[in-house]
Amino acid sequence: MSCRIEECDIRSARVAELVAEFAPHIVVHLAAQVDVAHSVRSPAVDADVNVCGTITVAEAAATAGTELLVFAGSCAIYGAVTELPVGEGHELAPITPYGLSKAAALAYVEWFVRYRRLPATSLILGNVYGPAQKPHRHGVISRFLADALAGRPSVQYGDGRATRDFVHVDDVTDAVLRACTAPAAGRVNIGSGTETSVALVRALISEATGQVIPPRPGEAHLGDIERMCLRIDRAATLLGWSPRIGLDEGIAALAPAAMEASA
Repeated sequence: MSCRIEECDIRSARVAELVAEFAPHIVVHLAAQVDVAHSVRSPAVDADVNVCGTITVAEAAATAGTELLVFAGSCAIYGAVTELPVGEGHELAPITPYGLSKAAALAYVEWFVRYRRLPATSLILGNVYGPAQKPHRHGVISRFLADALAGRPSVQYGDGRATRDFVHVDDVTDAVLRACTAPAAGRVNIGSGTETSVALVRALISEATGQVIPPRPGEAHLGDIERMCLRIDRAATLLGWSPRIGLDEGIAALAPAAMEASA
C-alpha cells in the first residue's frame, strides 16, 4: 500500500483541488493554530487559520460529496466552567482568541451539516499530550518534563491547584479512527474524564525522571482557566471509545525518550 502526501496551506485554493481530485469518502481535519499565547498576540492570524481554514476544508468536502468530516475541536470552547464534568451541551463561553476561533470553526462545521448536508463528527479534545511536543508551545507536561531534565525550576502559574483533563495522543488517535468508522455523531468530548491538578502533574514527572522540579512563581496568562474535566460517556456510546492510557502511565512512558533525547 502506498501513501501520497501533499503539503499545502488549509486556507489555499489547493485544498479544493486536492479534495476534488481524491474524492475521499472521509476527510479528517486536524490542522490548526494551537498555541494559545500566539492567539492572544495575533488573534487575526489565529482566526484566519482556524476559522477560514476550516471553512475551506468543509466547503471542499461538501462540494466533493464527502460522506463524513471528522473535525478536531478543543475544550477551550467551554471557557471558564464552574460545574464539572462538562458535557457536550454546555454553553460555549471561550475566553481566549484560540477558544473563540475553535468555537467559530465548530459553528461553521455544524452549519455545513445543516445546510450543505455534510455529515460530521466534531471531537472536542481535552489537553492532549504525548511524544514530540514542543515545551514552549504544547502545554504543561512537555514544559515540566523539559525543565526537569534540564535541572531548572519550572514556572507555575498560581498555587498548582488549577486542573486540566489530560488525554494521551494515542487515545486521541484511537478516537479519530473510531469516528471514521461510526455514523456522524456531532459533538463528542474526548478526554480522560478525570480532573488533574498541575501540582499532581509536577509530582508524576518528578517521580518518572527522578528529578525534583522546584516551582517558580509566574503571572497567570490571559485566559487561563481554573478547572477542566470533560464528560466522556457520549464517546463510549456513539464511538465505542474510552481512554486506555492513564496519566501516570503516559508520563512514565514519555520520560525515558525525553531523557535519551536530552542526553
